[in-house]
Amino acid sequence: HGKPIVFTAGTGVQEISRFFDVARGLHLETGRPVIFVSMFADTAVDAALPGFRVYHYLDHAQLFPLAAAVVHNGGIGATAQCMRAGTPQVVVPLVWDQPDNAERVEELGIGVAVPLGELSVEAMKAICEKFDTMDRKKVMLVAAAIRSDNAIGRAVDYAEEIIRDWMDSTAEAIPEQARQR
Repeated sequence: HGKPIVFTAGTGVQEISRFFDVARGLHLETGRPVIFVSMFADTAVDAALPGFRVYHYLDHAQLFPLAAAVVHNGGIGATAQCMRAGTPQVVVPLVWDQPDNAERVEELGIGVAVPLGELSVEAMKAICEKFDTMDRKKVMLVAAAIRSDNAIGRAVDYAEEIIRDWMDSTAEAIPEQARQR
């Protein structure tokens, strides 16, 4: 049936009805396969509906590369996993860093932002059509850049540099006896 559209509202989002209704409606109106992921979802819902699956948890790192698109709330985890997977994303920002993440996704040209009040089956149908024909070059360039980056190594180097600078600047304040220990 093709690659699925993945909907996930995020770990802490308990009010999933809008996400769920749009996911189910998109599947019913287009026949596209849809995977809905939320620990607050009833996984027995529509169990007999072919091409529509509901799970409490699936590993984003394994799922997102297999998706045609991911619809999520814009948390940094889902945003980064979509970027790493090279999968276009629909960011529906709710709180905290999510509006900023949504803006960055749009600026990079790797997805779109949709306010929760504008998330609808019609909006998703139009977005899916756009993603089906989009040039994936930007999405793939971002994915390659993220996969080649050694962010953890750079963070450790930076932390060590800060500690060395702090130790050098406070060395005079530490009595000679304490420095020898």
